[in-house]
Amino acid sequence: IKTKPEMPVFAKEIKKSDDNKIWLLVKDIANKLNSREPDNIIVGLEPTFYATSANIKLINDNKSLKGETLFLSIVLMRLFSENQLKSVIGHELGHFSGNDTSYSMKFAPVYSGMAKSISSIDGSQGETSIVALPATAMLSAMFEIFASNVSKISRIREYEADKAGINV
Repeated sequence: IKTKPEMPVFAKEIKKSDDNKIWLLVKDIANKLNSREPDNIIVGLEPTFYATSANIKLINDNKSLKGETLFLSIVLMRLFSENQLKSVIGHELGHFSGNDTSYSMKFAPVYSGMAKSISSIDGSQGETSIVALPATAMLSAMFEIFASNVSKISRIREYEADKAGINV
């Protein structure tokens, strides 16, 4: 059985019944963008905002959240004007509308698998036997090409999310 990775986060879940104001804001932005609302909104002290499809493990609550989650930084939210906050939330919701979060979930295991394959061919000290050199070289070249293509796609996805943030 394949399970989604669980991401540990020190944050607090904002339930729809707890703070309708933030949920109403996110819903309004999602409607403007023709995007899905997140299944969960969490807030924390990390100085970042992000959208993810990974299962979230709330460290401080010992609770797991499934589905799409929007992380909002309390620290940065206090510094932003309302329009700036709307733009940032729009950017993050743009990742949901572009299926970026599910895309990332599909490619993360490829990175991990290729890296593990390369390191398993190498010796425990990082030395490679002469017999394994062709395989290591081939996997390393494939990894570099894959990383370059993913980086290019990532830039395009970020640009599209930026456009969503601007549209808000």
